[in-house]
Amino acid sequence: VTLVPFASPHSPWPTRAFTRYSNFTQVASMASIRVAAWAMAVMLGLGLAPEAASEALSPASAASEEGVSLLARDYHVASMAAGPPPLVEEPPAAPAPPTAAKGLAAGCAKLENRGSHFTVEVGVGTPAQTFSVVADTGSNALIIPSCLCVQDMKCDAQNRCFTGTNHSSTFQLYLAEDTHDPVAQIITFGSGQIKGVIAKDKVAVGGLSAFMQDGLLLMVDQALDLAGPFEGILGLGLPSRYHVEPEPQPTGNATANATAEQGWGGAGINEAAIEEILRKIFGGAGQIDIKDIAGAISGSNSSRPSGPSHMLRAGSGPSPKAIAVELRRQLALQMKRQEMAARSEAFSGNESIPKVKSFLEQANVSRFAICFREGETGGVLRLGSPASVATPLRSVGREHWGLDFQGISVGAMESPHRVKMCDKANMTDEQETPCGAIPDSGTTLMMGPQEHLDELYATICDNWELCASNYSALTRASRAASAAAAKEYNFDPWDIKMASKPKLLEFLIADCNSWLTDATLAEMPSLQFHLASGGEEHILKFGGNDYLIQITNASSSNVNCQLAFSPMEYPTLKNGPVWILGLPVFYAYTVTYDTQADPPTMSFVSTADSPCSTCDAAGDVGLLTAATSTGDARQTTHRGLRSLDGPPRLP
Repeated sequence: VTLVPFASPHSPWPTRAFTRYSNFTQVASMASIRVAAWAMAVMLGLGLAPEAASEALSPASAASEEGVSLLARDYHVASMAAGPPPLVEEPPAAPAPPTAAKGLAAGCAKLENRGSHFTVEVGVGTPAQTFSVVADTGSNALIIPSCLCVQDMKCDAQNRCFTGTNHSSTFQLYLAEDTHDPVAQIITFGSGQIKGVIAKDKVAVGGLSAFMQDGLLLMVDQALDLAGPFEGILGLGLPSRYHVEPEPQPTGNATANATAEQGWGGAGINEAAIEEILRKIFGGAGQIDIKDIAGAISGSNSSRPSGPSHMLRAGSGPSPKAIAVELRRQLALQMKRQEMAARSEAFSGNESIPKVKSFLEQANVSRFAICFREGETGGVLRLGSPASVATPLRSVGREHWGLDFQGISVGAMESPHRVKMCDKANMTDEQETPCGAIPDSGTTLMMGPQEHLDELYATICDNWELCASNYSALTRASRAASAAAAKEYNFDPWDIKMASKPKLLEFLIADCNSWLTDATLAEMPSLQFHLASGGEEHILKFGGNDYLIQITNASSSNVNCQLAFSPMEYPTLKNGPVWILGLPVFYAYTVTYDTQADPPTMSFVSTADSPCSTCDAAGDVGLLTAATSTGDARQTTHRGLRSLDGPPRLP
């Protein structure tokens, strides 16, 4: 098996896909001309003249976000020599650093459920300073915020931060050999960028400690679009020894090139960038046409026909003032990202900068297992876990933990309906797998190409009685209305269009308060994810309660739901379109990652058969009994669905 990175040498940079988090406000429609006028009012609400607004929204202001890979993380790292102090603190005289124990290290850490992600407590320094960091199998570095980031007002003061000088007796900085200056790296995530200074110190996780001789990152600047607390990341990704240089990527702003329409005032406003900001505000659910509003702002949709789908009902969505505030914040964030991306490009390719290794590598942990639970019981991260009883699946990535993904089927295992995606018959000569999948504990939803999601949603609708019967009824009604209009006027003046099956499914899921019971939830068709390894097929199964989530809204007692999927385009040459398998996988399965095997492997044990473990007082993992896996220990939400009370986290 040839191990290859999930990267494309020829395709455009994948457009960042905002997830479909929304409060599902009801939307009606307005004519395009009224949207354009409303959009102009929003832009003026920024306090800018149209000319200044045009400059602020130029393609260059969004270039940084579109010019980096969605899943680059710390694998596509640009390094740079940081400026001299006071950028970071001078290292104090420190005793000889401790080292990780010889042999296979072991430990266990409790995970805390934060809704959109899970965190683990990490102690850094001597004495230890504690941080609650994201447990992330999709990245590879340990990152914690430096207090200098807070002092410079670049990090949230409400989060804990690290101070080395005079606070940790084991703190050291990595200094460049030629200049003896501190060294920083800029890391790109789907949510933005982080600038971190390379440091060395003692780190403890789950009763296991090691001196990070090969580095950890102290965050001194960031351009992240995150909601809620953020105290860093514990990267649990593929060890650096498996990494290969990423394949060449196209240069320039591919998204801007793809939408190079001269817009409002001839300023060439990037419609795609505006669309992404608006999608962030509105969420992407309901019937609002985000593309038309973005086009109205940029001026690129002046030729689009007006009609009932292009209008906001007064009072149904965010006010122009609220949208102006959010646009201002998003524009400032994108300009910050542009600045950091420019630094990243300027200092890329510096081979003298060391590659920061993960805590797992430096603590001599070659195998770990992770699973999630509802409520206060959280989940567990077991370091140095025993080999899984499940069949190991070979990793097909050398940048990420990657799986050979061969599609999804819907319905009963005895007679499944295969979704039209990831077909081996459509593989190119360069492809080694029809699709790829990255099990990523740091991503909230399961993310894949929009084309795949449309096919999946249509197949779910066909195999779910509530959706199929509604679609049939709407089809009959649409045909009857068109026939009546044609009889009266000799043609259909309204050109009535039927909602597609994917749109109807999303509407029914959003309106779950009207139909959701234990019985109707059980009627949702099961999904089977088809994986392959060593010529054999392996299936991960998900029920309706696994791929539906409840959206909580403090201002309303109504219950809304959404599918636990979101669009993301990530084409690759060797592995085809890549999916990200987020939290639902880790709720349904205990996933064991093993680097003792060659190639590394992943194993999946259903939590329905063997409930997610917990750490006992001795630091070992003890399986919960079937009796304790339900009831108080399993704090599920409305009718058994998991809840999400904030925006999902991106890869």
